[in-house]
Amino acid sequence: MLFVSGIIFLKLNWLPIYSAQTVLDLSGSTGGELLLGTSTLTAGGANSTTFAGTMSGSGNFVKHGSGSFDFSGSGNIGSTVVSTGTMRVNGAMISPAFTVDAGATLGGVGTITGDVEVSGILSPGNSIGTLVSR
Repeated sequence: MLFVSGIIFLKLNWLPIYSAQTVLDLSGSTGGELLLGTSTLTAGGANSTTFAGTMSGSGNFVKHGSGSFDFSGSGNIGSTVVSTGTMRVNGAMISPAFTVDAGATLGGVGTITGDVEVSGILSPGNSIGTLVSR
């Protein structure tokens, strides 16, 4: 599990990604910062995790694995792919290309700014609610 918070990996409060990386799970609290640069970060396993920090860069984020990933922070990245499992956007994500593959689920009560292509399941809210796409 990669945990990003105020004091994280190597006692830093930010984590730069310099090349494509795959982690089993990603979680973190407010104040954590994930810098994708131009790289791709693939994260996810069977666990349910939450990331409440910031995600930035022109790189890509891929949610993989059967678990759920709750993104309640803020993000401005190149692209987002939900390949398997569930991703809930409960914060604000700017991603020009946001894709939900067949069999995967997108939910939450946050805001996604960018084109959203859903081949899987769109499930607004955390039970019943509204997900905004601009």
